[in-house]
Amino acid sequence: GETRIPTNITLGANGLTYSSIVESSRELLISPNLWTFVGDALAGSIPFIMRVETTIANETFTVPTNGSGYLYTVNWGDGSALEAGLLGNASHEYAVAGEYNIEITGEFPQIFIDNGPDKDKILSIEQWGNINWSTFQNSFLGCSNLVINATDTPNLSGVLFMGAMFSGASSLVDNGGN
Repeated sequence: GETRIPTNITLGANGLTYSSIVESSRELLISPNLWTFVGDALAGSIPFIMRVETTIANETFTVPTNGSGYLYTVNWGDGSALEAGLLGNASHEYAVAGEYNIEITGEFPQIFIDNGPDKDKILSIEQWGNINWSTFQNSFLGCSNLVINATDTPNLSGVLFMGAMFSGASSLVDNGGN
């Protein structure tokens, strides 16, 4: 019922966490008041981690999404600032060629590689985290270098489709025992 809440506010919160007790209040600031919290995470969030490789300087990697339901944060693994409040695809340019762990937290219903242009840059899944996945349809389609090192398992309780999840992942290796 408060009528004096300002709108369109962005707050830097890199590395800060919030508890589930205040999550609903936080969401009321985000929508309808259009607040953005940059770099924070729900306490107890365990990221989805994938390892990628760039082979030349200034090469870009895109975290591909599909559909709606996204509100996530990415740590690109190269010391750059976290990107938060992401609603769709997110791209990052790596200044130096190398291997990087990309960490994703928040609402991220599907990774959607779908035989896309960065499919061969994905080396491994290091951790599934506690993401509430909704589908894995075509998620790792065509990822020819994919190794699964994660020792945890993905939360499949809300997953409706898993068709072609690893189709074309010709060298798929599961070192995590999943």
